[in-house]
Amino acid sequence: RFRTNMIEALALDLDDAEEVEDDTDADLDGIDKRLGDLSESFNNCDHLGPETSSKNGSTGNRAAKNASLGSNPIEMIQKGFANKLNIPQLKELLAQEGVQNLSAMKKAMLVSIANKRFGGPQQ
Repeated sequence: RFRTNMIEALALDLDDAEEVEDDTDADLDGIDKRLGDLSESFNNCDHLGPETSSKNGSTGNRAAKNASLGSNPIEMIQKGFANKLNIPQLKELLAQEGVQNLSAMKKAMLVSIANKRFGGPQQ
């Protein structure tokens, strides 16, 4: 309503726009009075269980996940499981072997190079 009053004042070349009371703020006192002690008892409720984190939470445990894939990635490659390694693991392993331009390679190329370097199955 305030905006329309301002536009009206500009259109009619008035000095001041009509004052309008802003009632968009919530009446927190009225809400607290209506709720009473319900909000407090809800917050202290025991049967809801503990809070759980979201499924798409932080990736802080990514290193532990990568470590569980296998203790020795070279053995995995030799057994034919090079495709089970993720891209950062393959890049790190091949970088230690002196392979260059790893950032431009896709996983299929990394797996192929790893198989050639470490005696994995050739495709």
